[in-house]
Amino acid sequence: MGAIVAPIINMKALEAQFNTAKANQLTAMYHYQKTILNAYVEVANQLAMIQNFQQVNILKKQQSETLQEAVTTANELYKYARATYLEVLIAQQSALQAKLELIQLTKQQHLATINIYKALGGGWQ
Repeated sequence: MGAIVAPIINMKALEAQFNTAKANQLTAMYHYQKTILNAYVEVANQLAMIQNFQQVNILKKQQSETLQEAVTTANELYKYARATYLEVLIAQQSALQAKLELIQLTKQQHLATINIYKALGGGWQ
């Protein structure tokens, strides 16, 4: 008889437990949705970064090629005494700087690709 009457007597306690479980379920659902949204934003941002890096990479390659041609031209002008050796060195320095920027940009592009992989759940702990 006590087992039948106990739920009726403890109805408020059972109702409170039910409401607590329901609130915990909603909290878990919101955390899940927040995690999914954050992952989507991370991936979208990294994809945009990669696309931007690709466009900048093309321009940096063109710049590097042009500056390498400038070094060749400066060397030719130096041979014919139309330029000083300082101008040759400045042209070489500019070409080297452009190559270093291109390398740094390529590194950042690869890091963005790695970050996409991590955002999608890959990688290590």
